[in-house]
Amino acid sequence: MRSKNEKILRLFLPVAIGAACMFASAVNAVGNMTRLSPRVGDIVTYTGSGDHSDATGTPITARRHGQPDCTLDQGTLQTAGGSFVIENELADTPGSFVVHWAGSRTADGSGDCGADADLLMAARDLDALALAAGGYGAGKKWLPMFVEQFEK
Repeated sequence: MRSKNEKILRLFLPVAIGAACMFASAVNAVGNMTRLSPRVGDIVTYTGSGDHSDATGTPITARRHGQPDCTLDQGTLQTAGGSFVIENELADTPGSFVVHWAGSRTADGSGDCGADADLLMAARDLDALALAAGGYGAGKKWLPMFVEQFEK
């Protein structure tokens, strides 16, 4: 017959392995939710729901091949809705991406990129757009609500 200590030791290993797996999964999930670095294939989605007249953020200037630069106004993007898909990273300029925009408009006035445009953008500008939209990925995200709780 086994002693009580032997039974506890035999249970310890599976419990420790299970706890380690759960911890690793949780760390990976949190890392993926808070990731703010663009990758090819990522999407930034603005739902266009509600009035975002209080939206702040510096307007971002985007370059277009063979056309004048255009403006990405975060308030307009949040009000009108649309999405950016990262299509390619430029090999000769690390941290620069080819991004496809689709939506109704990016700004009011002459700086508007239009309803459909291919843009050249820096990673820091994509990060700013993703942060304003709640992170990379499609659909609703928890990040803006989480951030607002700490701003109050």
